[in-house]
Amino acid sequence: MALRIRPAQLAQLEDVAQAHFRDSIVRHLLQNHGRAPVRVEGADTHLAELRPELLQTMVASALARGRAHGLHEARALTAFAVLSVLVAPTFDLYPEIAAALKQDATPPDECMEAITTSMTDADWEAVRAVSEPDAWDAALKAARAG
Repeated sequence: MALRIRPAQLAQLEDVAQAHFRDSIVRHLLQNHGRAPVRVEGADTHLAELRPELLQTMVASALARGRAHGLHEARALTAFAVLSVLVAPTFDLYPEIAAALKQDATPPDECMEAITTSMTDADWEAVRAVSEPDAWDAALKAARAG
């Protein structure tokens, strides 16, 4: 007897796998960056003080944005999500980063690795400095609407 998995079952399995992946990034953020500052819902706080479902939504939003850039590998998606949370949800709009992600000659996953290895702390501070102070509020509103 052959095992048959219906498309609906396969979709459920994919949803569970994506939730586990999202949650692994949330755990990483809390374990390694729990005291990192973040401005959400009009207030300055730390990652560890966020409601779990809010941090999950932030990571899910970042993963969707990373996938829209063509990222597929777990390592690249994790880096994208972590940077989105720690730097800014729109860090990918920074001109140098946007240009790197749009390179036709290099796969997006490799571009993400190049970004993470070439940017300095000063570069990330510059990205953070030009980001809207309430950027997460807009990103979360869009994620909830979509």
